Amino acid sequence: MRGKARARTGAGSAANRVLNTFYMFSKRRRITRQEFPSGRDGQVFHATHFSLRAVSHADVASRFSVVVSKKVARTAVARHKLKRRVYDVFRRSEKNTPISPGRYVLFAKKNAPELSFKELEVEIKNLLFEYSMSEDGTSDVRMRKS
Repeated sequence: MRGKARARTGAGSAANRVLNTFYMFSKRRRITRQEFPSGRDGQVFHATHFSLRAVSHADVASRFSVVVSKKVARTAVARHKLKRRVYDVFRRSEKNTPISPGRYVLFAKKNAPELSFKELEVEIKNLLFEYSMSEDGTSDVRMRKS
């Protein structure tokens, strides 16, 4: 009996699939290793807890990636929790405001796991706003162009 109960609540169960689609983007929406921007590609924007590297591509739908190193969150559970929360912010902001097509890589900094969801959402939306303003040419945002 116990083995059957485990099989129903395992990683492939319907409840977990719904939970994963809620937090994570599908594979086609995430950046693959081959597509990952190199050190000189795109524009970099810095905030207190995150850095955003954005590379615009007009012919491709928006793709996202989140990088959380072991220096930022020591345990895998903490790293994945932060990634799920960030992907959820990307998903919500994409529904509310249009995000220009391109590749976006968000790098977490030291105290990012300690942020509340609301603080995390505000900071990421500000970074996306800075990028959209820089594309329009209407902002004097301090950034490093490569």
